[in-house]
Amino acid sequence: MLRAAVVEAIPGGEEVLVISRGDETLLELNGHRAGHFPQTGDGAWAGHHPADSEEAIDHLEELREGGARYLVVPMTYRWWLDHYDGLREHLDSRYRLVVSSEAAGVIYHLEGDQP
Repeated sequence: MLRAAVVEAIPGGEEVLVISRGDETLLELNGHRAGHFPQTGDGAWAGHHPADSEEAIDHLEELREGGARYLVVPMTYRWWLDHYDGLREHLDSRYRLVVSSEAAGVIYHLEGDQP
């Protein structure tokens, strides 16, 4: 379901961030350039979740400035949007929600400053 939602919602070749815990299979998104969120400077999973919403937002914006255009929240990580409520508010107030599905998860388009 997640891969199908990505193919349908995200143009080919776009850089995509995927909330993960180092699961490389989550990055296999039919030709999209996908990276872990959070990640280290070399793109590997950071090895830990952000301490709080502020850290998550700062990291997201750093990666967005580096070229990331979409954030994918797989269903198994949807809890992030409750736990990091400041991150969810940041996403909802600045970026466009393109997918929200109980089966696939959530996808945000990280372009512009639009709700």
